[in-house]
Amino acid sequence: MLTVFNVSFSQLADLRIKYVDLEQSENLESHRTNGFRNTKSLVVRRGAPFKVSVQLEGRPFNPKINTLRVKIMLGFCLCNLYAVMPVTFSKSSSKSSWNAYIDPEELNPLKPSVYICSPASASVGSYRFQLCVLTQDGKKSSAYGNFILLCNPWCSEDTVYIPFEDQREEYIQSDFGLLFMGSGTNIVERPWSFDQYESGVLEACLNLLQVSPQHKKNRKMDYLNRNNPVYLSRVVSAMVRLFHVYSAGSSQGVLVFLTLDKSPIVGEPVSFSVKIMNKQNVAKMLKIHLNAQAKEYNHSPSDTFWENHGVLQLAPMEVKVVRQKIPLAQYEDVVGDNLINLAVVVEDTASLERVLSSEEFNITSPQLIIQVADEKSIKQHSEQTALVTFINPYSHRVSGVLTVAGAGLLQGKVQFRVDQPIPFMPNMVGEKMLQASLWLTNMNVTIRGFKMVSVNSV
Repeated sequence: MLTVFNVSFSQLADLRIKYVDLEQSENLESHRTNGFRNTKSLVVRRGAPFKVSVQLEGRPFNPKINTLRVKIMLGFCLCNLYAVMPVTFSKSSSKSSWNAYIDPEELNPLKPSVYICSPASASVGSYRFQLCVLTQDGKKSSAYGNFILLCNPWCSEDTVYIPFEDQREEYIQSDFGLLFMGSGTNIVERPWSFDQYESGVLEACLNLLQVSPQHKKNRKMDYLNRNNPVYLSRVVSAMVRLFHVYSAGSSQGVLVFLTLDKSPIVGEPVSFSVKIMNKQNVAKMLKIHLNAQAKEYNHSPSDTFWENHGVLQLAPMEVKVVRQKIPLAQYEDVVGDNLINLAVVVEDTASLERVLSSEEFNITSPQLIIQVADEKSIKQHSEQTALVTFINPYSHRVSGVLTVAGAGLLQGKVQFRVDQPIPFMPNMVGEKMLQASLWLTNMNVTIRGFKMVSVNSV
């Protein structure tokens, strides 16, 4: 039971609030936020009522002479962003503003339940509330609490409304996915755990908004704009950088194309071709410089790990193709998440004119194989066992550290040895992702694998 004890009252008041029960289990279930059970604050969705129960002492609540009042405050700064409302006995309140009500059919005078409902256009973020009970002679008793308000794809009045349950399950409820990496000719999938239900993650996301340039410039306007999912997306997207690649180069006299013969795979040489065209009616003597560098996403290339140089003669209007191979022994240390930046520079020895052509690609890396015992009968809160296997495709021995993780399956990240049984105990029902990564310490390369696991209720 999530309970608030921060209470203030007059010593002479005979009707007081002892505590407020945030009815965590019921609210998380009705707002489809069960995954946020470990979050410090109650997590609910806008456009739908959530329930708080007020434990009174002194004497029972009498709606004829006593009143309840709720004050909702957005954020934790002095921005004067709040709404005050009386607690009514009518459910048919306005959906365009904050409101609070008691269901007359379930009124408990010693512990009345108050339903607080936000508009479907309310700002996303952290809120505080103050709940007051007032007596006929003007005395009052108050209690405070916190909650986090999220968008509501189940609410038709919310701009993020999604009408189909399977899409809501995939886009909203799921805590894992696949990240597609590589190049246009060799797309590979990599497991991606969103970890949205892990402890502290939601708070970290909200704190990210607090340090945005928009918030620092105008706090009040930033809070108000957080009702708009497009605004929220733009604030976050502004932190993403993009990079560009090139595949052909041209000058007045020479045209150069660089192409891969096929998508590279670990264990095979990287084969590529350089097509050079003389666009003029004079013969040319050309110097050719080839090099390959590893490159992390959104970063500059690192040191060159392969290079080759040569000289080529072209007759007037002639076209020649130069074929090259990079052997496994020269690229295996850069296999993993890196892109490979392959470049050719062609220089005309007479005019000193240079032409650059480059290509970025990835090399399909080996995968970890994950096997789960009795995978068709996995149950919540029941211990299971998995095994991770790695087949070494390299030309030498490797050593490394294996890390296994899985939201709803394991607590945090756990390290094991390859071929060592891995125990885990699911704590959430539904389809989950068990993922493993093997960091090869002698190569500084990471190998990954994942396994989808379906967890049934007991």
